[in-house]
Amino acid sequence: MTQLDENRNMVIPTDWEQKTFTTELQARAWEQLMHSMKNDYRGGTGGAGWRYGYTYTITPFTKE
Repeated sequence: MTQLDENRNMVIPTDWEQKTFTTELQARAWEQLMHSMKNDYRGGTGGAGWRYGYTYTITPFTKE
């Protein structure tokens, strides 16, 4: 997902956070924490790609 500015250029969301995990267990624990803390959290790939986790706010300008 990306966000676009008023000229339709891609921008990185200002609240973008990326985590790097060394084990799948760490990744799953972080995902569980995100689900428990944020009511509007949306999960990602459902199992694949566990090495990285990221969060950001989706706005009306976010292109999915």
